Amino acid sequence: MSTADHAKNLAALLKRLKGKYEVKPPAVHSPLDELVMSVLAWEAPVSKAEHALKRLRDAFVDHNDLRVTRAGEVAGVIGRTYPRCEERAARLNAALNDIYKREHNVTLEPVMAMSKRDAGKYVLSLAGLPGYAAARWLLLVLQSHHIPVDDRLLERLLHAGVVEEGDDCDKAMGVLERHVKHEDALTTHLLLQAWSEDAAEPSAKPAQKPAAEAVRKKAPAKPAKKTAGASR
Repeated sequence: MSTADHAKNLAALLKRLKGKYEVKPPAVHSPLDELVMSVLAWEAPVSKAEHALKRLRDAFVDHNDLRVTRAGEVAGVIGRTYPRCEERAARLNAALNDIYKREHNVTLEPVMAMSKRDAGKYVLSLAGLPGYAAARWLLLVLQSHHIPVDDRLLERLLHAGVVEEGDDCDKAMGVLERHVKHEDALTTHLLLQAWSEDAAEPSAKPAQKPAAEAVRKKAPAKPAKKTAGASR
């Protein structure tokens, strides 16, 4: 499949998603809370991530307290039924400890003062931080041209013909960023996020019926738009 095919399929997908979902701006957090939130939103619904963030805020004095707490205890606060909670807690612990080693404090204020290019290098290189979480933070906090992709979204992009078999999340992010304008990145992220979390949307192409079994059916009524975006 060519680059032109990817662009065409992405344009068709986004047109369909704009007709299905109504997006609103995500909740605003401090830079450090947004980093935690981005780790929590990786491979998990944003609504669950918001609840988990609140539990972490209630359980720990500050981000340094969270940093020095063992990953197993952090996982218990996040919730054992939370997707990949043990791995998630370990990744969060690694990222916060890496910030501490670099800054001798748990703060992202030096990053906020950097150019977007340097801030991108800094955040993308944090230990344990998934590429999705880094891209989400850079998009939401610095309004950089990033569109986060995790495995849930990657699978759907594959079946929509936006990426190729064998492409990983980093490759998919590159494809999206090439074909989506900077000013459209946030809206595109929110639409794709809503799509990846919609259980009513098939994650794989349905098997084609043989021509002899094909049946003409009346088109279903157009569903009402759904609201997407983080909420408090």
